[in-house]
Order: sequence, then structure tokens, then C-alpha cells
Amino acid sequence: MSKVFICAAIPDEQAIKEEGAVAVATAIEAGDERRARAKFHWQFLEHYPAAQDCAYKFLVCEDKPGIPRPALDSWDAEYMQENRWDEESASFVPVETESDPMNVTFDKLAPEVQNAVMVKFDTCENITVDMVISAQELLQEDMATFDGHIVEALMKMPEVNAMYPELKLHAIGWVKHKCKPGAKWPEIQAEMRIWKKRREGERKETGKYTSVVDLARARANQQN
Repeated sequence: MSKVFICAAIPDEQAIKEEGAVAVATAIEAGDERRARAKFHWQFLEHYPAAQDCAYKFLVCEDKPGIPRPALDSWDAEYMQENRWDEESASFVPVETESDPMNVTFDKLAPEVQNAVMVKFDTCENITVDMVISAQELLQEDMATFDGHIVEALMKMPEVNAMYPELKLHAIGWVKHKCKPGAKWPEIQAEMRIWKKRREGERKETGKYTSVVDLARARANQQN
């Protein structure tokens, strides 16, 4: 008889910083935890082939009453923001958050405000109300400054603007280093394209490997 198992894939710090990897979770049906782990492993790599280049930790536990659970056969990128792995109980538990009126949730900011904050402060973590207010100047009276043009370049380049914040910080750092302080958004955007092509080239060079998906499938079949 099949049971429901909660499964999560957690990237290491290097994958988060360099690739913008995020933790994802799902719920799957399997006969036991061993089969659930094997099934989750190859399904994850099949759904996220780029993850083959990164280091992930796979966490699996049986679904029990009272444990928060992602939807069956779906990929939830917010589950591990709201829950954490508890070593003592070997299960997922809700994250206890302390409300701080001086801090804001970065992901809830408008995209242009997120970009302004990252350009001005080179971070997307521990953002305060004062930082947001200060960064918004780049969308108003400081639009014509170098930082203001970086924000404009990001907003006019959807393929970069849609990336995870950690990756956009790499792009921002690149153009700050490569562009002259008086550069306008078209020049900055051209440099961002160079950064993007360079990154894609590096990914292709490191992509010469035997498919981990096939190996995971074979392992799952052996265990079944």
C-alpha cells in the first residue's frame, strides 16, 4: 500500500550564490521511504536538469497529521521558506518568525524596487524600511545617475530581470566593474548581455557529463 512522503531538495551555499538555486519541495506516493527517496531523486533531476551541476541535500519523511505538506506531484519553491527540517523529529516543522516592523520581505517588493535595493546596497537580505526608502530615489530624482541607469537597464532586459535576485546581484556587480561611472542604460545593457553570454558559455563548458537522471532512474529501478 502506497504512503505519502514529503520530499525537499536543498541546494548548498555555492549553488545558491553562483547559480541562484532555490529549495523546492513536493509530496509523492511510494511504498516506503527508500522507494520515495529514489523516486524523488530522479523526478527532481528530470524536472530541474540544470540541478545536475549543483550540490543538493535531499530530505524525505512520511506525511503525518499536523505536518505541513506541499501538494502532491507539484514543485513548491516556497515550502522551505515557511518550513524547516527538524533533526530531532526527522520531519518538517513550520518556521517560527518574529515580526519586525523595521524589516521588509524582499520578495514582496515590486520588481523595480527590488532592483533599486540591490543596485544601491548590493544585497537582497535583511532589508529595512529605510533601505527601501533610500533605494526608491533611484526610481525618482536619481534616475539619471549611474545606479539609476543600472536599474533602468535591468527593467528593460527581461531575460536578466526574471532571474533570481542572487544572480542579478552578479550581473549588477559585473556592470559596476566593467562600465564607466558615466555610462547610460544602453551601454550598461550591452555589458549585461556580455555577462549573460559569458555565464551561459561557462555552464555549457561544465555541462559535459553522463546524465545523472539516467543513473538515478537505474538506481530507483534496482531498488524496486
